[in-house]
Amino acid sequence: STGMPINIAKICEQLKSCIVESYDNATSLIVYKTAWCSRISKVLNDLNIKYGKTRPNWEHIAMAINDKRLGLSHYAPQAPGNVGSGDSELSSLTTTSSDSSSSSTTKQLKLFSDDKEKVKHMFNNLNESKMWKLSIGTIVEKKMKEFALNCTYEHPVHSMVLDLSDINWKKYLTDEEIDEIENFKMKQLVELPPNVNKYIESLQKSTDAISLKRQLTQELECPASDWISNTLLEYLKLFKYNHLPLTDQSEGDVLRRVWIFLDTVFDDSKISCRGGEKSSKSSSATRNNEGAIAGEEKMERKLIGRKVDLLFKRRQHLEYGCSECGRYEDQTKELYDGSFKMVKVLKDMLYNLHKTAPNSVREFILVGFLMFENKFSLVLCDSPMGYVTRINRTDPLFLPEEPDDINIKLLPILKTVYQARITMEQTNELVRKYVPEVKTSHRNNILLDNVTNFDEYLDFKPPEREQKVSSDIQKDEVLSKKKVEKGTYRVYGDDIKEHFFCLIYEKGLTAGKAGKQLNISRRTAYNWFEKNQKESKENASNEGKFKAGRPDTLNNEHQAFLKRERKDSPSATLDQAMESLTNEFKDLEVSKSAVHRFKTEK
Repeated sequence: STGMPINIAKICEQLKSCIVESYDNATSLIVYKTAWCSRISKVLNDLNIKYGKTRPNWEHIAMAINDKRLGLSHYAPQAPGNVGSGDSELSSLTTTSSDSSSSSTTKQLKLFSDDKEKVKHMFNNLNESKMWKLSIGTIVEKKMKEFALNCTYEHPVHSMVLDLSDINWKKYLTDEEIDEIENFKMKQLVELPPNVNKYIESLQKSTDAISLKRQLTQELECPASDWISNTLLEYLKLFKYNHLPLTDQSEGDVLRRVWIFLDTVFDDSKISCRGGEKSSKSSSATRNNEGAIAGEEKMERKLIGRKVDLLFKRRQHLEYGCSECGRYEDQTKELYDGSFKMVKVLKDMLYNLHKTAPNSVREFILVGFLMFENKFSLVLCDSPMGYVTRINRTDPLFLPEEPDDINIKLLPILKTVYQARITMEQTNELVRKYVPEVKTSHRNNILLDNVTNFDEYLDFKPPEREQKVSSDIQKDEVLSKKKVEKGTYRVYGDDIKEHFFCLIYEKGLTAGKAGKQLNISRRTAYNWFEKNQKESKENASNEGKFKAGRPDTLNNEHQAFLKRERKDSPSATLDQAMESLTNEFKDLEVSKSAVHRFKTEK
């Protein structure tokens, strides 16, 4: 826009799709980033355009590039589905993971002809005797293959996920087939204990908020009834202090205050609720399944899992559900978060539980909560048969808009949430009671021949070997190394410097440790760091000339938000703090170093 200041970070964000599509799958990401930033700077300088040198947030671009390598598109129209598998089948049904985002269309990547060939190969490798055959003879996996090959963009069907709420399935399955798939061994939420049901019925008889509050004053011995009572009292306060109906609250505000009962319901449970855009370990484990120490190929860095707003887990690695929240009822975000990202995370969780207790996989039920503005719905994930992962959904419920409606509107939601908690606990019991057999094997549990998931197929594809360096080049490197050892001045490339600052600002290393890791002398490392700090201050000062009235540092509101986040999530990383801050303040531009200084100094 005319008159608006520009900087490299904004330009990289605008060119994100072009940067991702242009990547050659061979160049180092650090070198690739440097090349793009240099190219942008050169064009701006040639055009004599003043600009700020704000560092681009390369994390999201790098994640998109990694997902492109794995064949992910980040978005699909509608797509929850069914996950089914036998012991050997489910072990090959996995999904890859990525970061969370409300912007789905900008991350959409197409499937090309070679991608579709790999999808075709994946389906052809399935054992037909283990597929899901309906009563009229239809084989579900073959219908999924037909749909998968007709897709232009990645869809959960490529991960063997089948969600009958997706209207696309009506093109491939009849109404009778859909009914049979939906109702076959249908999982239901566990019923509440009779005394809790009786308590809810008594509360529903209240005619207004005053009579309801009168009922809530009595002490209760039942933990479930006590949780319901406390939640209703808290909601009366939300109306009293104008937190409801919703006005200008952010997504974080709504999740922290309005949907707080999704956290408190697990206070006395073995299942824990963890929030703050948490990365699913099940999702991460799926992406890193073929990890190996360095040998002929270098060891790959660990890939993070998809991030969700809330995770429901037992101890460190076993996860039983997740939640996604949106401040507004945005159809695009709801489709992406609820029909693409969430179902893939639930699929990863199901696969991870299968590895722990394979004989109980047909009994597992995983739960997803979707909250958009004042709408609440539930997603149930199970594996009833074959290679299919099935997704079922409840009808939406809505929050009360005035105090007198609390007993009518909120109680059904609370009842559903507590049923979901009991369902997760029962799945946890199935896993806990499984007695594993000790087996010795020189092979991993998952082989490429067994892969039945498009994401996994690409993830397990052997990496390209690096080209062998000629003997002449090797000799030159040996000679140059000897010169360095003798004290000759050493020239470092831009890629080394970029890696150096990446270790400092993104990994939190000191200049000395970063230099040691990259074989840079201690004096040089600290000189670079001091020079970079000085340039950052100068750049901040220069940018202020082009940003009328915009403060250069975190103001009181930003600092207060970071303090709250640190209190809520003391173990949050610098990247997570940055993401929370920029999600809360959409137009804020702040460097990682500024946030890091605040976190360490305050």
